[in-house]
Amino acid sequence: MACFQRAAVACTLVLMSFFVGLSQAKDVLVGGKTDAWKIPSSESSDSLNKWAEEARFLVGDSLVWKYDGQKDSVLQVTKEGLCYLQHYKPYRGIQGWEYQGEP
Repeated sequence: MACFQRAAVACTLVLMSFFVGLSQAKDVLVGGKTDAWKIPSSESSDSLNKWAEEARFLVGDSLVWKYDGQKDSVLQVTKEGLCYLQHYKPYRGIQGWEYQGEP
């Protein structure tokens, strides 16, 4: 009987650790590499599109953009601003070389 209880406890701990590992959010580097977030050259113009087609995100994951803050910037706009291309009215501008946000 004690052997059965030990096996049940061990099995429960293994299953719990498995599910905890699955439920952890992760940071996803946009483009899959540090220098991917830039204006693409003509031969790699679809590189971010291909990456986005293959990448999978889960609820709670964060997207991380790494870019040269001296040359580039990131603007967050509202959904309406995106629909009407009102990038000149961002509600948040980000300076620096790394930005993290939820997909």
